Amino acid sequence: MARTTPRPIERPLRAWIYARYSTNKQTQKSLDDQVAACRAHCAREGWQVDRVLTDAELTGYSDVRPGYQELMTAIESGAVDIVVAENFERVSRDSEHSARFSKLCRFHDVRIVSLIDGEGTALNIGLKSLMSGALLESIAAQAHRGMKGNVLAGKNAGGKSYGYDIPRDARGDRIIGELDIVPEEAEIVRRILTEYAAGKPPSKIAADLNRDGIPSPSGDAWRQNTIYGNAERGTGILNNQLYVGVRIWNRLEYRRHPITQKRVSRLRPRDEWLLASVPELRIVEDDLWDAVQRRQAGLQKPKTSEVGDARTNPSPGMPRRPRYLLSGLMFCGCCGGKLTIAGVGDRKRYYCANAKEMGPAVCAGMPGLLRTEAERTVLAGITRDLMRPAAVDAFRKAVAGALGERSGSAQGEAEALRKRLRQVEKEIENGTNAILQGLQSAAVVEALQKAEANKREISARIAGLETALPELPDDLADRYAALVRDLPLVLSDPEMIQPAIDILRVLIDRIVVRETAEGGHLLDIQGNLGQILEASAPERLSGLGSELCSLGLVAGVGFEPTTFRL
Repeated sequence: MARTTPRPIERPLRAWIYARYSTNKQTQKSLDDQVAACRAHCAREGWQVDRVLTDAELTGYSDVRPGYQELMTAIESGAVDIVVAENFERVSRDSEHSARFSKLCRFHDVRIVSLIDGEGTALNIGLKSLMSGALLESIAAQAHRGMKGNVLAGKNAGGKSYGYDIPRDARGDRIIGELDIVPEEAEIVRRILTEYAAGKPPSKIAADLNRDGIPSPSGDAWRQNTIYGNAERGTGILNNQLYVGVRIWNRLEYRRHPITQKRVSRLRPRDEWLLASVPELRIVEDDLWDAVQRRQAGLQKPKTSEVGDARTNPSPGMPRRPRYLLSGLMFCGCCGGKLTIAGVGDRKRYYCANAKEMGPAVCAGMPGLLRTEAERTVLAGITRDLMRPAAVDAFRKAVAGALGERSGSAQGEAEALRKRLRQVEKEIENGTNAILQGLQSAAVVEALQKAEANKREISARIAGLETALPELPDDLADRYAALVRDLPLVLSDPEMIQPAIDILRVLIDRIVVRETAEGGHLLDIQGNLGQILEASAPERLSGLGSELCSLGLVAGVGFEPTTFRL
């Protein structure tokens, strides 16, 4: 009997379920219902559910969602055969993101199945996202019109400020458009304004409120910015005119930035603001309010020039450029908060923002660390650790590996050129035979001349590759030492500040600062030491390749001997 080859066992299709809702008015039950329906569909189709991903209270107009990002990664890695969702809008409501998701699925042969919309195609997914965008704009316009009508009728347009709450009827339902004063919070508002008018700074007010265990509007610790806010935009306790019985609506509009995907507020023209008198909501008297405004006006700083604004205040929603070498890298070893900088000239110091804004109840803080001392110490520590034998050895191995890869690449290129050379030689042979047989046309002669030129060029390239295979330089250690010695000078050069900042962000993840018993500071540097040498002086490494080394560094207490994570 003839032997037969066994048929391969077909595995079930791997399905990943995605569920999402975008408003806090919905609950976990919404996700549970979506997942249950998707599981039932997979069971009917015989698909194997490998993973269930959910995003709660996150809009589909942003792709910055943990579940969505995990789904994209899984598709890219080949772990998914089918994506199952209640409808396409659960996956994405943005046309740009939908198109990218659809392209990724098509590239990896991943099916998209919606319980409501059916099999996903580029056409129906694109149409759904366009319809969602148009619907969002329509809903926004209708909601804005409705809120305007409420304000004109003397009602609240939505939301509530600190000191107020939305009342409830006999059944416990909220009464839309109404606000009531919360006596306990109103007393805190009067306390804040009274203390500020008397000369107490917002940072001290916030610290005292935290010391007394009084929750902030968010329920967390008070910050000084919660108190002073922004006078022009009417934010902060000191600027809320509702406390004197004046409701201002339509002062701000919100748009989602197309790159950062964050909601960004913009100040509307004053002629679009709506003002309404609501004396029943007054919390403070005019005398106290006027005293607060006079003190604020006296403390306001003059506006910077247009040049200054362009440098230090980028467009709304765009990240600010760091101004100092270690900006954004320094963290408090006491509370984990970021260190900020203040002072004049070379006397600028790093200090804990939480300690200043929220007081000792949150963080005891630390004596200010001079900016110049912090930069000198960090650069010295990096330089010293890069000169340790382990670092030099790792650098040599990495360079040798990079040169080995380059050698292999050169040999592969040479082989491809030899193959092309054989083809060109065949063309020359054919052209020569044609001429010998009497076909001496201009086209044949021109083709033969072109082939001869190609042969000379290819032969020269092959010879160059064979004679210029890279070797490990004898003076590699000297080149390395010279780079490391010059590193502090390169990174501290005022003209190199922005490139140096970018370089350090490749090198360092964070610097944790702790206070010593003697009043000094310990700096714990954590990060990755890759590519910094080439970035600081690439001309000295010409011919050595770009994949030089990647060293992990944790600087120990007081920069004592460190341990490399190689």
